[in-house]
Amino acid sequence: MKFDWPQDCPANFARDWSSPLRQVLWSRGLRTDEEVQAFLYPSWDLLIRPENLLKDLEPALQLLLKAKENKQKLLVFGDYDVDGSTAACLLVSSLRAMGFPKVEAFIPHRIKEGYGLSAVAAKRVVETHPAVGLVLTCDCGVSSFEGIEFLKERFVPVIVTDHHSPPPKRVRADAVINPRQADCFYPDKNLAGVGVAFLLMTALRRALGLRNFRLKEVLDLVAVGTICDMVPLQGLNRILVREGLKEMKSLQRPIWKALAEQASQDLGDLEAEDIGFVIGPRLNAAGRVGDPEAGLRALLSASRLEAQTRALELETLNRERRRLQTEQTDRVLSQLLPEESAHLIWSEDFHLGLVGLIASKVVERTRKPACVLTRMEDEVSWDQEGKLKDSVWKGSLRAPEGFHLAQILQGIQSQEELLLSFGGHAAAAGVSVLESQLPKFREAFRVFCKRGLSEEPPWKPEFVVREKPSSAPIQFEDFEILKPFGQANPPPQALVLGFSVENLRILKEKHLRLEGKIQGKKTSVLQFQSPWVSLFQKIQKDRFSLDFIGQLSENKWRGRSRWEWRLLDFQGWGDASKKEIPIKRESSDEVISGASP
Repeated sequence: MKFDWPQDCPANFARDWSSPLRQVLWSRGLRTDEEVQAFLYPSWDLLIRPENLLKDLEPALQLLLKAKENKQKLLVFGDYDVDGSTAACLLVSSLRAMGFPKVEAFIPHRIKEGYGLSAVAAKRVVETHPAVGLVLTCDCGVSSFEGIEFLKERFVPVIVTDHHSPPPKRVRADAVINPRQADCFYPDKNLAGVGVAFLLMTALRRALGLRNFRLKEVLDLVAVGTICDMVPLQGLNRILVREGLKEMKSLQRPIWKALAEQASQDLGDLEAEDIGFVIGPRLNAAGRVGDPEAGLRALLSASRLEAQTRALELETLNRERRRLQTEQTDRVLSQLLPEESAHLIWSEDFHLGLVGLIASKVVERTRKPACVLTRMEDEVSWDQEGKLKDSVWKGSLRAPEGFHLAQILQGIQSQEELLLSFGGHAAAAGVSVLESQLPKFREAFRVFCKRGLSEEPPWKPEFVVREKPSSAPIQFEDFEILKPFGQANPPPQALVLGFSVENLRILKEKHLRLEGKIQGKKTSVLQFQSPWVSLFQKIQKDRFSLDFIGQLSENKWRGRSRWEWRLLDFQGWGDASKKEIPIKRESSDEVISGASP
């Protein structure tokens, strides 16, 4: 277990808070009382008006106002993930509420049409919506050169709203709303696609003079899309999610309660980190293994009965997604080589909608970058004799902290043009590559990842928990104020010394639950899909103690709440006494509370 000892914060830093909380705030880069106050108590002052700062906002507003005045048909073009579907729902519901008479939505098919406003998707847009007068994208479009060109050749104006890193060349859209553009002066660059759509709607509301129109009612969509797209929960995102979760629990949108019920959860108990585990997979299932517009239809449900019907449809798709994912993930994990600097796996048996999830599991297991690819059956070329000449492989990449996938792919492409297309963020990206280039791509991916981080990074615990604390004992409730937890603001991570294990449970032959005491209090330490099950199965003689790296987790179940630790790594063990440890192998879900994703 390799780790860096936490740096002690100065004695005069954030003196009103407990020692562990002060350590966490210091480790997250806060240095003054003003910064601490702004982080712990974010205000709406962070929502800076986009006028005069957001590039292309004025031409976008003029196109929208013209479309409303001329009663043109407006088509919202979304994406098949949660960010894209919540952004599409936000735009459709807001525009309709603002008096736009003809607003419809379009979500592309992941496998048949691919990501974004592709040429294939643009063609279907024109075929199915021949009277469209304006296309408004959300969570995509900044690199959709062919699709936008197709629409422009047919005199259809296009407004792009996106948050992905733009390529050097600009698409030929009439307006591009994206804070990540180099010459855009809006200060918050970390908004999700739904956050960018929200900014546009706030400006449109003012342009229309609709002071009584309440955009607060769509903050639930902003919160869910922001959490599920794993953008940093800092700055404006932090207050959007905090206030959005309140709106979500007000039951104004019936789909949230219906989805929570499908997961056997109480909507009122869900925290930000639960959204990605309970709500996200069910909405995402539509775009992964089913009808891509099923998620949007669910979000637009007008009644409780319709929401329950839509939620059941999504649950059915999610169960199929889970079955396929488990089957394919187990196969991949069994084939990993631990000495690799990065993992690139391809198989024509993988489902395109699941490659990102499989890659995430590889990263979770190995803490190394992963790329998982599958072959596109309808994108192959043949020679004159009818033999397969080449085929296209598409996939997803995921990476742990310390890597920047978009920069890695850009570096690979600038050195040798191996990729047909690519794009994404630091931690997640997508790629297309010819089969003939796969071996070269694999080698280049490994080399660039090795350059990016030459050795396995040490854990960086934020504070230390000792059996006999030198100051006041740890109080888990002190960390409540850090919520909402999520990307760039995870639950606190600690180095725990001298955990005395009294009970070891092995759940379903793959999960661990250690029960014992820390500072005299009963505590549980859990690890799901543990790689150390076989190791712990051999410990059947004596009670023992461990030092471990753990992350705090609040477990809410059936109205009860308790704080636990999620095991990340450990070292030891030493005998704590000569008392036998009971080991239980469990097949029920009794000790794993919560829902399946």
